[in-house]
Amino acid sequence: MFAKSVQAKQHLQAQFAARTAERVYVALVEGVVRQAEGSLISRLVEDRTLRVRIAERGGGKEAITRYRVLEHRRGATLLELRLVTGRRAQIRAQLAAAGHPIAGDARYGGRTDPMRRLALHATRLAFLHPRGGRLSFDSPLPPPFGRRT
Repeated sequence: MFAKSVQAKQHLQAQFAARTAERVYVALVEGVVRQAEGSLISRLVEDRTLRVRIAERGGGKEAITRYRVLEHRRGATLLELRLVTGRRAQIRAQLAAAGHPIAGDARYGGRTDPMRRLALHATRLAFLHPRGGRLSFDSPLPPPFGRRT
């Protein structure tokens, strides 16, 4: 997303800071997620190699992701993920730490790659336009997400 003026940029940044912008993703994760819905809440740090990890001894930045199971598949789960905060690699790090790395994500512990790509797809970005009105951009799931694994 790009802003054409400083005022528009500040307006958009304020929405992300206030956590009112809507960001929705779908991911195919390894393993069976037992809870139908829940929240992943952690603190994230970035190491020297620029890898994002869960902070083990305090510190880091708060990261909150809400999830909902869309479908169970053989050895995998299709999740809808809604970002409350928006940290770099937040979804990847949190799911890996929960024992459910994203399929195709070898960097964060994924062992399968049924789509020959990272099985994470941004499906919606919605926010208030600086000139008024709500804008919502939706992207349907690509065909590989519809195939059973």
